[in-house]
Amino acid sequence: MSTKTVDWGVLDLPNVKAVIEQATRAAHRLYENVIELDDLMQEATIMVVTRQNLVSAAEEPGLLQHRLEQDLGDYLLPRAKRAEKTVSYEEVTQGDDEHYQLPYVVIETASNDYTRESVETLLPAVWDESYLYGLPQRDDAPDPDMPKGATNKARGNNLAAYIADIKTGWEETPLTDKERRALILAYGIGWSQRQIAYNQGVSQPAIKKRIEQGIGKIVARLNGGYWYELEGIEV
Repeated sequence: MSTKTVDWGVLDLPNVKAVIEQATRAAHRLYENVIELDDLMQEATIMVVTRQNLVSAAEEPGLLQHRLEQDLGDYLLPRAKRAEKTVSYEEVTQGDDEHYQLPYVVIETASNDYTRESVETLLPAVWDESYLYGLPQRDDAPDPDMPKGATNKARGNNLAAYIADIKTGWEETPLTDKERRALILAYGIGWSQRQIAYNQGVSQPAIKKRIEQGIGKIVARLNGGYWYELEGIEV
């Protein structure tokens, strides 16, 4: 049985770190929708210290960059092919005017009772129910201090039902850890996407994508839909 060796000393050779960065950025320009730059940089570094074909080329910057770009391409191409199977946010919400792409995720909804906008309005109530009190209710809903006259949330005071729904959506939707952190910081604490990006050490577009995907999944869950993530892909 062969054991993979790790030669961390390669990183101390002249120009190696610069070559890793150049090769990674070159590969990322071709596959920027597949993986975040920081994650790809880590993958490239691991390749350089573990793959013999790269270790042997470490003292020749031009050869190292050529081989590393080839290896990164081989690593990213299968992911890029799977990423072509996307669905727009317009298709998810069945009628939104704006167009969003949710890479790697297939989402179908059974109805369009909940929209992206309504979920964004309700989501802070997951952490603070009082957030929703004072918001306009349906015209046919009773006064807040009156006994509830109907169990059908379409006819009665629907605030409690909406709070219960959004909490269920938050708990039962299979969000990734990255999506869940972004949503908590955005809707639970009220941070801007720029603040979240700085906190998480990624770009603002990456946070925007996580928030949009997370909201889209919750919309699908609340509308009785279903989804699946392509095997081996972390969104």
